[in-house]
Amino acid sequence: MTAPWCTRCRALAPIVAAVGDEFAASVTLTHLDAGDESAASLVTELEVKGVPTLIARRSGAEIGRIVGTTDADTVRALFASAAGGSAPPTRTVARADRVLRAVAGAVLLAAGVALGPQWVLVALGIILLLWAALIS
Repeated sequence: MTAPWCTRCRALAPIVAAVGDEFAASVTLTHLDAGDESAASLVTELEVKGVPTLIARRSGAEIGRIVGTTDADTVRALFASAAGGSAPPTRTVARADRVLRAVAGAVLLAAGVALGPQWVLVALGIILLLWAALIS
């Protein structure tokens, strides 16, 4: 799943294309635009929460997922699991996404404390920090 406005999607596209070429004989690569109205039900069904999202499926069941930007080796491992050549990877969130969530959470938390306190900002900051720490 990608979106035309997503810069991380555009950065990941050449990696996915190159790895997709390596596995062309054993893996079918399908590209969906998460913003396209015709894909809305599939976005909901697959529980896509952000873009880019790569989902590996075998025999109709999800066996792995990558959310966010990543490197070629991680994409290759996902494709290998889809091809049946290795153990399925776990669901992963890119390190850059976790860092971004942590920084945003820290900024909101600090702003909430400095401005008052503003409990809404403090709560949002804590939620983002927990999200960064607990979702991998």
